[in-house]
Amino acid sequence: MKQIAFTVALLFLVMWGNTGVVATGEEQTKISISDLTGNDLLRFCNSHEAFETNMCTGYIEGVRDGLMFATVSLKSKPFFSVPDKVNSDQLRDVVVKYLRDNPETRHKPAGMLTIFALKEAFPPEG
Repeated sequence: MKQIAFTVALLFLVMWGNTGVVATGEEQTKISISDLTGNDLLRFCNSHEAFETNMCTGYIEGVRDGLMFATVSLKSKPFFSVPDKVNSDQLRDVVVKYLRDNPETRHKPAGMLTIFALKEAFPPEG
């Protein structure tokens, strides 16, 4: 059942991947959410552009919420247990730290790396 929840969450991320234009200053980049790598996410999280930092936070919260929804819907064991009092900034800090500490994996999908970061920082209870 654990594998099913993980697969559903990753499928959700891939299917959600509509291509959009990410604009920063005069530069525009066409990017699909499903193509977002750890390198892309780290760049967004470290940006001083409001759109990119909001993209970072929203992406991380979306991954967390999507996997939590899949876990509850499938009645499977959670992959992580984020305490209720953890705020968006803390979630972003956890993921950024994981990405910085694991540069050899940053070419991989950002959703998967976000899940690994949250699982490492907030292991499932029991």
